[in-house]
Amino acid sequence: MEFRTVPAIRVPVRSLAAVDVQPLGEGPVAYAHAYALVGQAMFELVGATPEHWESARVEVPAGAVKVLADGPWGRLAFADGTVVSLPAVKKLAGSVSGAVMEDFFMWRGQPWALGATGLYRLEAPRDGGTAGNWVSGPALGRDGGAVDLHGARFYAASGTLFIVTAAGVALQLE
Repeated sequence: MEFRTVPAIRVPVRSLAAVDVQPLGEGPVAYAHAYALVGQAMFELVGATPEHWESARVEVPAGAVKVLADGPWGRLAFADGTVVSLPAVKKLAGSVSGAVMEDFFMWRGQPWALGATGLYRLEAPRDGGTAGNWVSGPALGRDGGAVDLHGARFYAASGTLFIVTAAGVALQLE
């Protein structure tokens, strides 16, 4: 393994999302483009070539949980459900009253959120605006009973999205 860039020394990367590369101004397409949540700081990482990388800090509000890739765009999600664009930090979704989101995932072009209270899907704005609304996703249960979603995480494999709970229960989303 070779180091290409180190945005912050001795601070763990909490979330990393590689976005689709775009042309660098008038020049060629970048080799790689990503966003990294390092501690509580957000960094934009651009690899012009495999050997030449740059990182720049992006000022964002505190409390971020996860960074997501949405095609060539970055998204930053917070525990209250708020989602902002990267690097512009424009609000794309507001909070969910009373919910604490523990994981987020882009699935089939749509953001999903998972909290102890359930599964949520971000519905696109209907009024032509920029901020969508969270709607409750399908009810999650197993053999007719409720499932404890505290600490659960999203995982994708072979074109299927799974939710795996802290107890090891795996639920498949259709």
